[in-house]
Amino acid sequence: MRACLKRFLVLILLGLHGVLVTTAQTLDQALREEVWHLPVAARDIKGREVAGNIPVTVFRPQGDGPFPLVVISHGRAGSREGRAKPARQRFESAARYFVRKGFAVAVPTRLGYGETIAAGDPEDRGAGCSNNDYSALVEASGAQVQAVVTRMRQEAWADPQRLLLVGQSVGGIATVSATSRGITGLQAAVNFAGGSGGSPERHPGKPCAPQNMDREIARLARSANAPMLWLYTENDQYFDPATTRAWHATYQANGGRADYRLLPPYSDDGHKLFAQGNAVWQPILDVWLADAGLLPASPAR
Repeated sequence: MRACLKRFLVLILLGLHGVLVTTAQTLDQALREEVWHLPVAARDIKGREVAGNIPVTVFRPQGDGPFPLVVISHGRAGSREGRAKPARQRFESAARYFVRKGFAVAVPTRLGYGETIAAGDPEDRGAGCSNNDYSALVEASGAQVQAVVTRMRQEAWADPQRLLLVGQSVGGIATVSATSRGITGLQAAVNFAGGSGGSPERHPGKPCAPQNMDREIARLARSANAPMLWLYTENDQYFDPATTRAWHATYQANGGRADYRLLPPYSDDGHKLFAQGNAVWQPILDVWLADAGLLPASPAR
């Protein structure tokens, strides 16, 4: 009875600080995996507030730190059913890479996905492919990344001056957005196949209203405060090279700093590179992170 009461009080105290730490048998103890819940809010394309407690999967190396921190942002499935799964994002393979390099890792599952699918969808683009509006998506996703960074930096084991942001697909645009939000200590960011509006089935390689995404990228570039690496592939079925080159040119022309790499075709769809192509992208990041000064002094073994 006393043990149950003690656990109850601990959960209350954690909730008062905006984070609920959840334990489960599936957590990877070797990676010190935890699941936190962070209250966030955003507005959707119609201006309505969407709020909820998003799950944040946290991994850490052994030791007390302080560790450089990486926040990894996920993409977007085309259907509501797809966005409901998984209940929380992990990116376990990528997390292992970063933990080996000595990073603490945070993987938020944003509003409108997984556990918060019923809360609403602040990343909805509106109806009609030619009229897709990416403004709410860009604002909501970037703000949530920033909220996760703010919370993680409250931990003594997180180094506030050594921050890396990484994202794939819509998560890549979330990363571009967060890079424009004046986050202190942000040293670098990586955009894997970033964009929105793509559909391999309906219009392979040609996303909806790319000019509207281009407008958002131009706006974000004007306040970007860290160098980026943009990784795309020749056979990305969501965003073809002509589209991504144009987005990159816009980013550079408006003051953003981004190293654009167009990699050879990967598998049947290069959009899968981050999830499946560790042997391709990890050596690239080894070099790029060293140049950015983010390689840790004593990587975990």
